[in-house]
Amino acid sequence: MGKTPAILTCVLGACIFVDGCSRATPTPPQPAPGVLVIDAADNPTPQHSAKSYRIGSRTVPAGDIKALKDAISAARKDMPQQDPNWPRLIIETDANVLPEAIAPVVLTAIRAGFETVDLDGNLPAPVSPTEVSDSPPPDPIRVRVLTSPVGTISYEMTGVATVIHSERELRELLRQRRERIGSDTPITVEPMVQTKDEFTLAAYTQAIKAGFKRFIRTDPCRIHVPPPHTPELPELTTEPGNSNRSAKVMFFDVSTKAHHIVYICDRSGSLAPTFHTIITELLRSIARLHANQDFAILMMACEKPWELNRNGLLSGNIQNKLKAAKFLKGTTVGGTTTISPCLKKAFELLGAAGKSKPGKVIFILTDGDFGGLFGGDSYIGTDGRKLAGNDAVIHYLRDHNADKAVQVNTILLYNKEDYVVKVHKQIAAENGGQFHLVTEDE
Repeated sequence: MGKTPAILTCVLGACIFVDGCSRATPTPPQPAPGVLVIDAADNPTPQHSAKSYRIGSRTVPAGDIKALKDAISAARKDMPQQDPNWPRLIIETDANVLPEAIAPVVLTAIRAGFETVDLDGNLPAPVSPTEVSDSPPPDPIRVRVLTSPVGTISYEMTGVATVIHSERELRELLRQRRERIGSDTPITVEPMVQTKDEFTLAAYTQAIKAGFKRFIRTDPCRIHVPPPHTPELPELTTEPGNSNRSAKVMFFDVSTKAHHIVYICDRSGSLAPTFHTIITELLRSIARLHANQDFAILMMACEKPWELNRNGLLSGNIQNKLKAAKFLKGTTVGGTTTISPCLKKAFELLGAAGKSKPGKVIFILTDGDFGGLFGGDSYIGTDGRKLAGNDAVIHYLRDHNADKAVQVNTILLYNKEDYVVKVHKQIAAENGGQFHLVTEDE
């Protein structure tokens, strides 16, 4: 960071001291870019034990996650990039601040792109990849956040041969590990599911309570979980093209008529136990297509979709069905439920499709919604508003499918939560489509 621990201590001391001074007291020096100060609360509560967050020239009220994210993102841009440890964030806290108030800052900083987040300015800077060291940096302890189709949460941790079913057990195991290897050993939290952020925050909180001081970033797009087994391929058939033939298509139990079909499918970590079901149903749907129909497969994968074919829709002949089968058998689980890039690509493909054959349809398959505290979906609407999460998806479709020329069907896998069902029903209803909830009994 280019600042010595002594300077960081002085900066923190000045920031805390000013709280007890009169308004006439000169304003203390602001923390250096990349150093975030958490004030101690006047009246701590279980929810918010800090009254404010300060970074650079900004003061962010506790609980305002959006403002906190904006401040941390701005600090990242302000940091001197010639620093060999950029981008690294140091969080200076008062001893009275509870881990529950620090965890959102760590998670926000990781999501904002900081590679390393330290809770102690006295920690040695992490070794840069360009540096030569006789003591290579320790491998990080990985805590993986898991969920089941019914919403129960559990954790996996490197070096532990069993699944951890409670936060208390996770904290105790982390504490034992920290006592053996030291508090500066890095921790990486891998949310393997697109689920409520409270469970990811819980993992960070328990690591902080266990005494760990350094957290490093992990790229969810690089996390891949092989499916439990490779599905058997259904029989692939094709029929001669005939523009007058009924252009029926079925995916799970959603049936419609269309000549141009785009499948958008989730492949996030939460689907690992049932991903073979998705692959099988996709192949069954494609196997039933006729040669006069064309199709595309887009798998959600962070910033860019995984595509069967980048150059356009493929006709439903036997060669392309075999190509789809090979593509799907090689698809792994991992990444986030970020649908916006897939929607953009889908409308490009359908917009370029020939107009001689009627019917355009999109199938959206996922096990969750597109929101969350740090949703990956964003869109600037026609009115100039910047939208995120579910709002971004809904308004994108309103702006690009106002005439409902494209039918959008939504298929929700093993998730009965009311707000998730509501989002998928709304998307289908506003776009002339159908909604289907796949249950464990199917």
